Amino acid sequence: MAEMTKTIAYIPENLAEGAKNWDVGTWRLTQPDCFTAYFWCHESQETYNAGVPGKYGKPPLKPEFAAANDAIIEKLGMGQSHYDPNAECYPQGMPDAGHRHFVMSLASDRFILLQQGGSYQETRTIWMDGRDMPERELYEYSYHGDSIGHWEGNTLVIETRNITSDNTAISPNLPKSTDFWVEERWTFQDDTTIDVEMTFMDEQRFTEPYTESFQFIRDPERETRIQTVACVGGEGQRYFRDAGTGELMLTGPGGAPLQVAED
Repeated sequence: MAEMTKTIAYIPENLAEGAKNWDVGTWRLTQPDCFTAYFWCHESQETYNAGVPGKYGKPPLKPEFAAANDAIIEKLGMGQSHYDPNAECYPQGMPDAGHRHFVMSLASDRFILLQQGGSYQETRTIWMDGRDMPERELYEYSYHGDSIGHWEGNTLVIETRNITSDNTAISPNLPKSTDFWVEERWTFQDDTTIDVEMTFMDEQRFTEPYTESFQFIRDPERETRIQTVACVGGEGQRYFRDAGTGELMLTGPGGAPLQVAED
């Protein structure tokens, strides 16, 4: 890594020495006092399922979409799941992918992040070669979108757009529109700590941008093993297997079983 770092032009000179260690170990998410499986910083899985607002309040949704989201939460309380693409094994993509543990690799023109989740591993690319944001057709499904970065001092600024698909969501009961975008600001304090501000906006559905802050701490002793993980619909998310029948059941408020709704 030491020799490679010398040839990577996009690393600021004052960070080059520390960058030799960025690919050692795993960068782990820390967000004190939060249920970190989802955004909005919930107290627990149960309060999330029950529709209780998170630490920073409800998402800044426009009235029409706030009503639609309230209906989704209400149906969950009645034992019906109407929208949960993560549980149906669709890739989580952005912005959730920006909120996960990762291993970093540095190529000559990009950062490559191998990201870890409870039941998946995905790869995200952040381009650093000065390219323009590409234009994509809506049928070009891209759960992670296109991420392009640049430096402002010690802060890596990452813009992500083109997050497209009918099955993309914000954690996981808020469907995104085609006008959804994300900006991340990664400030490197040293070679073990990144302070992150992630702002996302949906021009069709949000009244204003939403920003959440957290940290990544590099654990040099933690290894990430690349392995194939089979996604079983819902398992390892908000589902459990009935001890008697083995049937896969949704969990709701208080851990009560739910049923998938029939349209």
